Amino acid sequence: MTGIAGLAAALARHADRTTTGAGDMLRRLRMIEQSARTGIATVDTLVELTQLDSGRIRCHRVTVEIQQIVAAAVGMCAAITGQAQRVTAESAAGPILVRTDPVLAKPVVAELITNALVAGSATDVRVRAVAREDTALIEVTDDGCGIAPEEQAAIFEPFVRGESAADGTAGLGLHLARRRAQLIGAGLTVRSRRGSGSTFTLALPIQQDQIAVTQPTCVAGSGK
Repeated sequence: MTGIAGLAAALARHADRTTTGAGDMLRRLRMIEQSARTGIATVDTLVELTQLDSGRIRCHRVTVEIQQIVAAAVGMCAAITGQAQRVTAESAAGPILVRTDPVLAKPVVAELITNALVAGSATDVRVRAVAREDTALIEVTDDGCGIAPEEQAAIFEPFVRGESAADGTAGLGLHLARRRAQLIGAGLTVRSRRGSGSTFTLALPIQQDQIAVTQPTCVAGSGK
């Protein structure tokens, strides 16, 4: 599939746009490339889920500022979706230290942002890091289509897709996000109403010797 995607992209780049029917040819090549890349992503996800099941992926905890995880996740989504202007990141006034595996935590937050932009049809996404007593929270809030209460438990199950999910998606992103969260000892929950957007929350234990700071202030993000 990687070869198919690369060949389709190369043919599209070199297509003669002046040739009769070139526009339709380019469209079909882009469809082939996108389908192949979607397939690659699905296979990669299934491989990671298999590794999680077998215990081959381990959690390596270090002390890290939760703000660094947020910034890295926002940057990852900007590179993937090209929609950085629709994401704003906020954080507490001081550093919030947690003991976690940032390599596993970052893609969890990135998946929540991507899910809001793609599956949730959001035009604006806010990512907020705050401390609440002994817990650090990363909240991803969007203004998208929302999720009905009776559907919220199911969205973390494998192969479940929302009504607004793009064609070709496998419905594995949120399931993998929760599996990663469980591995690092974090909670992952959702609050939502149909037509009123959603808030996904990743909850991590704060490092014990830190004093929590709860007043939020904008630290990153490009806004609209």
